[in-house]
Amino acid sequence: MNVKIVKKDKILRSARKSGLTFSDMSFDENIVLLSNNEPYYVTQSNIQKAISFTSKDEIFERFLKPSIVLESIENEISYGGSGDITLKLSCNLLSSLKKYSAQNYDRDIFKKIESNIISSIRSVGRSTYRKDFYKFLNQEISNQRIREILKYAISYSGIRFPIVCEKILKKETYIDVQDGYGFKIFPNESFLQKPWDKKDVAIVVVDGAIIEVSEIHHMLEFCNSNKIPGIIFCREMSPDVLNTLYVNKGRGTLDVIPFEIPIVEDNLNILKDISIVAGADIISIEKGDVLSASIRRGFAQVDSVVIDKSGINIKNKNTSKDIESHVSFLKNKKNSLDVEVHKYYDSRIKSLTGKKIKINIGLEDTEGDAIAIEKIDSFLRSLSCLVSTGSVDMDLFYRDFMSRDFSNLIEKEISKKIVESLKSTGKKVISSGALFNATKKSLSLASSILSTEILLLEDRK
Repeated sequence: MNVKIVKKDKILRSARKSGLTFSDMSFDENIVLLSNNEPYYVTQSNIQKAISFTSKDEIFERFLKPSIVLESIENEISYGGSGDITLKLSCNLLSSLKKYSAQNYDRDIFKKIESNIISSIRSVGRSTYRKDFYKFLNQEISNQRIREILKYAISYSGIRFPIVCEKILKKETYIDVQDGYGFKIFPNESFLQKPWDKKDVAIVVVDGAIIEVSEIHHMLEFCNSNKIPGIIFCREMSPDVLNTLYVNKGRGTLDVIPFEIPIVEDNLNILKDISIVAGADIISIEKGDVLSASIRRGFAQVDSVVIDKSGINIKNKNTSKDIESHVSFLKNKKNSLDVEVHKYYDSRIKSLTGKKIKINIGLEDTEGDAIAIEKIDSFLRSLSCLVSTGSVDMDLFYRDFMSRDFSNLIEKEISKKIVESLKSTGKKVISSGALFNATKKSLSLASSILSTEILLLEDRK
């Protein structure tokens, strides 16, 4: 393997040239993402545009660009609304690194600037009030109709419940409140010709295969004797067992729905989540549990279950504290792991959130605005950060930040660069979390690049 050695001066020249080019890239137009297996997707995401942006400069493509994009994505995931700011700041700082290096800058200068930013945020930042929300809404959403939709959804939820949005094929946009715990899994089509809505449902969760009818005999006997519906979650079910359940359902003697959930990446821990919602013990065949004996000892019952084309929704008020504890565990686990697996944990947490406000965006709003869904999703992520970390009036921030004492000219120049970059976003209100983390990541990245003496690149020629 051949390795090229790139020295500091060349890295900084590349940073300056590419930073200027990257900063000047048009972020005002939509781009269309195409996939072989998915419908096209229209986006105005600056991060997505940055990913699509290419340069002939090898140092930029293989070192600088991945660093900037990764930092921006990580920030956006953790602090909604900070991703684009991180991208903008990082690009603008890149373009000036060579000049700062030539002036024998103080290596602690970035820490001093970060300290000033923290002080200014503490000085002018505050809890988010109603007027801040309206100012933020008007800033982020230009479409008046979407503004009204969001106002209604937020006034209903009071920020207490998660708000999600989804594109639908119906004409009209509408909002509904979803209660219960939803999982996007489905039974065999032959068992469900129409939505299934039942109360006092018996639940059995089996981490393994059900081969013989005798293994679930006690549950079937209980459901039949007490005339109650039931659901069996398992990894696999033999044709004989499936047929028995199907025939008895057709006769009206049993109403037990089987869910076969194979072991795939998206479903690895879904049985665990369902068992906590249902208050049921997981019967593990691999660990030596005898299925028939475990069922004989008893099984769970939940308040109600609805199965339709969106999946299964379970209501069970008796397990709310257990679910809350489990969600807290999942959030802590997510935060301790790499961002690549955050989406998996977010999906589990979403299923375990008991009450949601769902905005169903109809064709009347998406046909005239291709990025309506993206705008709402971006706003809701940013709003969550605004509520949890507080808001910063940017005009007050600029005045406070630039009024602080600067130890030298370079510190003042970099600070002015930061202010210019932030002003170029056009934002009058930014959450404290997004502002702090965007500037911190950008300064940290600039400092790291400025202190890099050599870069080793594999020669791909």
